[in-house]
Amino acid sequence: MNQLAPISISTYSRLEHLTRTIDALKINDLAKNSILYIFSDAPKEGDEIIVKKVRDYLKTINGFKEVRIIEQETNNYEKNIKDAYSIPLNKFGKMIRMEDDILTSPYFLKYMNESLNFYQNERSIFAISAYTPSTDLEKCLEEDVFLSKDFSAWGYATWADRDFFYARERMNYYDNIILEKDLVKKINKLHPKMIDTLHLISQKKANPGDYKLSANLHLNGLFTIKPKLSLVKNIGFDGSGAGKRTTNRFQTSINETFFPKLTHNLKYNEKCDFIIFDSYFNDFTVKLLLGKFHLKIKIYLSKPQYNRIKKCVKKFI
Repeated sequence: MNQLAPISISTYSRLEHLTRTIDALKINDLAKNSILYIFSDAPKEGDEIIVKKVRDYLKTINGFKEVRIIEQETNNYEKNIKDAYSIPLNKFGKMIRMEDDILTSPYFLKYMNESLNFYQNERSIFAISAYTPSTDLEKCLEEDVFLSKDFSAWGYATWADRDFFYARERMNYYDNIILEKDLVKKINKLHPKMIDTLHLISQKKANPGDYKLSANLHLNGLFTIKPKLSLVKNIGFDGSGAGKRTTNRFQTSINETFFPKLTHNLKYNEKCDFIIFDSYFNDFTVKLLLGKFHLKIKIYLSKPQYNRIKKCVKKFI
């Protein structure tokens, strides 16, 4: 048997979410043979007690081959995330990466490890994704898995030889993509927030890793592998995460009996991605803000008298 990929989880103060995430992982048959890394960020002022509770819990985790706990000495979200992918990738050449708010299927680890072995030599595949929105994909799918331009950080696996480090740290995607007009049009059709966000990244005003990694897919002709039914569920959109977001737009269910059959030489079907991204942006308010009135609304919302409206809008985007 090939060596199993290590599992990497980053966490901060959400003890209840983390406990549910670990409990779901332990149901996987491969958990007992897997190394689990947990990267615990240090507390900000005022969070010392809850972070200590999280760290006390980490020392009680069992059910895995080994649990490796990294407790950061100073609070630094970006460093904690960077360590969470660079340390296991450097050590093992591959990893399964999660955050502390992801519930997993009993077949999650089996799917991830088998996919890493199955697609290792298909260089156009950048990562294995476990998340698929609960939407109707049957009209464009003939297989249990498909190629996508959507990079979802809610449970993914990758290899060190895919230039993951560079792709994750790179800041100049906007400068390169904006020069290719056809690519800009294609991206805007799928993801109406991406170009603006990449611009913010280039100005060092934002640094969302999933946007950068999705841009890497578009710019370099790469894909993720997705299952037709989701093997993960995000429970973090309850206002508890770093962005304090509350939404039901990304809710999905886990079919606990589904294990996808893997297939080589898949053909990219853009219709599948249109269905996926439409599910992300099908809220009327989001479409209005991202449509032809986008710039005008941004100008109005920059005025002080519209602060109340701005707060309402942020709940949706």
